[in-house]
Amino acid sequence: MINKAIEYLKQYFHYDDFRLGQKLIIESVLDKKDTVGIMPTGGGKSLCYQIPALCFDGVTIVISPLISLMKDQMDFLNSINYPAGMLNSTVDYFYQNDVKNRTENGSLKLLYLTPERFKNKNFYEWLLKQKISLFCIDEAHCISEWGHDFRPEYRKLSAIIKDLKNPPILALTATATEEVRDDIAKSLGINKPNVFVSGFNRDNLIYGVQNHISFEKKNRALIEFLGKVSSPGIIYVSSIKEGENLLNVLSSNVDKKLGIYHGSLAPKIRKKIQEDFLENRVDILIATNAFGMGVNKPDIRFVAHYNVPGTIEAYYQETGRAGRDGKTSYCLLMHLTDDERIQQFFIESKNPSFEDLANVLDIIVNVKRKPLYTDDITLLAGASNLNSFKVEAAMKQLHFLGYIDFEYIRDMKVNISIIKDKNVVDDDLNTFFEEIKNISRDNELSCFIDALYKRTGYMRDDIIEKLDALQKLKLIKYNKIKKGKIIKILKNKFTKADKLNYINKIKLKMEFDQAKFREVVKFCSISSDCRRKFLLNYFGEEYNEPNCGKCDVCRGTYISNVENFSIQLIHKKILYCVFLRDGEVGKQKIAKIMKGSYDLEPRYRDWDEFGMLKEADIKTIANEINLLIKTKYLLLKQGKYPVVTLSIKGLNVLKRESFKI
Repeated sequence: MINKAIEYLKQYFHYDDFRLGQKLIIESVLDKKDTVGIMPTGGGKSLCYQIPALCFDGVTIVISPLISLMKDQMDFLNSINYPAGMLNSTVDYFYQNDVKNRTENGSLKLLYLTPERFKNKNFYEWLLKQKISLFCIDEAHCISEWGHDFRPEYRKLSAIIKDLKNPPILALTATATEEVRDDIAKSLGINKPNVFVSGFNRDNLIYGVQNHISFEKKNRALIEFLGKVSSPGIIYVSSIKEGENLLNVLSSNVDKKLGIYHGSLAPKIRKKIQEDFLENRVDILIATNAFGMGVNKPDIRFVAHYNVPGTIEAYYQETGRAGRDGKTSYCLLMHLTDDERIQQFFIESKNPSFEDLANVLDIIVNVKRKPLYTDDITLLAGASNLNSFKVEAAMKQLHFLGYIDFEYIRDMKVNISIIKDKNVVDDDLNTFFEEIKNISRDNELSCFIDALYKRTGYMRDDIIEKLDALQKLKLIKYNKIKKGKIIKILKNKFTKADKLNYINKIKLKMEFDQAKFREVVKFCSISSDCRRKFLLNYFGEEYNEPNCGKCDVCRGTYISNVENFSIQLIHKKILYCVFLRDGEVGKQKIAKIMKGSYDLEPRYRDWDEFGMLKEADIKTIANEINLLIKTKYLLLKQGKYPVVTLSIKGLNVLKRESFKI
């Protein structure tokens, strides 16, 4: 059947043959074997299901995590007349019917769905009657709790696959360690799948790291880097605030067209910025990790990380967007110790404590605003005294544990109760009222606003106006349910078993995420070993070349800016404070003590070193402490509560300077 697959490859995609990694996966799928495929970003994963779909009878289901990703795929497939469709909350009734008809008559070969689609009872009953030739999960790392982008909805796919009479399964991802690969297979109920791991080595990418001691020096270094490399390129930042600040810095220092992309922008603006970047109307795109999945731009010449990412997987996936055309491209990671606090904040936020979880559930149960939407996250955050990231993570865990569920309202709905049945003087309004009565059942009607449009012929605004008028006449009562994701309560109180299981699980998950981040810090700290070898070894791939020639260490261009600094008075004071309290307190507490912060317990105010640096900003003090740790003048002793100790190197500074207060 592989010859037939190659014919389709030529007919639709105009390639003469598959890449080796693609061919092995496609042959396994054509043999109807359950398959897990790990391919690097830009390796052509999509063909691994698009071609087999054409070879099989029936329809191939593709689970995709993002509607925007589906749309991009569909735009391309429509342009080459490939028989594919998608069903999600953005498509209208007529398109849905067309997709269903083409699936039933066998002319549609590929159907993109989000995991949430299976919650629609009518759709699910319809799907169970169709012939499913292949069930493909794209971005399959979303299944694994240990993956860097876990999504609870993906964990329910194994039950759906069983309901569909166990079609062959294909799970695809670009970034998965062996641990995550095993969890993917286990979560999908796959026994002994064929696992294919294509090489992770992107030999046209040049990796480099810069270590910096201040934001100012990091900004100057980035401006210098941008002056040397060709465009287009992406600069990843860890937060919207970081992105906006960086845009201000670069706007006055870089003579290139800049854009910014993040998840809080309106969908139309995000789409416009993405199109501007793809069409080269933007040279440099500053973006959070909301940008990139499914973006197919082959000529990206560089990817810079202005802040350290949270995992090696995220770093590899994001750098993998550079150089898909095979030409030399640059990957720069800029490390500032102070940036590590941002990732520590994210790790803590995405692993809420049981108390946080119970707090959020209690608010969801008792909040007066009903229905409650996931968009009401600011309301929940304000009521729970938690940041919005932690509230979002808590809702994800509550959903996973079965305490809440989500109902997706694709369009505005109205719930109407008829109070009085009598004629209205206004003929037009009376005609509308008669239609409402005709389609109601037991004087109750609940329907989408577009259903009323189709039935009555009135535009949406006119319908709302007429419903308001009828309510004012006390003939009806009605309420509007806006488009969005509604939170539904399934259980309102935790069981003891769930509490204990969650406490144990979240402890392990926190340790796991911390270990993942330590690998990123380790990667940033490399000064004599090959960075490429580190990355490939991390993903379980051997690399024995003595010199890759494609990283800053092997090329001899790595310079540690951190080591090129001189001890100042502020550093001596910090060293002296640690000398006095060696191993007693952690980094943050030392900074507060030296600042003279009155939110500490009263006992610290009696210490001689309390307020020793009261004239300095606390963020500056914390940054300098991190710098002294980075340069080995101070040591961080790990434990449940890490504490700071003085190194021999730091002690020698105090001895040499005969430093006294």
